[in-house]
Amino acid sequence: ATQIEGIHGEIASQNIAILRLLLAICHRTMDGPEDLEVWREYWSSPGSLGQDASTYLERFRSRFDLRDPEQPF
Repeated sequence: ATQIEGIHGEIASQNIAILRLLLAICHRTMDGPEDLEVWREYWSSPGSLGQDASTYLERFRSRFDLRDPEQPF
């Protein structure tokens, strides 16, 4: 999370789509977040959000497979 400097797709609508996906992953990673204090914790330590998101994405890795025969993303 601390290494992302920007989102630049080939067209503007790609930027929005990627941003919405990242926002959904962040909300799922933070489980809401439940309150402002949780936001503050992630804001003060953005690396922890990256680690938590990485753990979440690894756990549900198969669900992000575009070519999965049973559950394609």
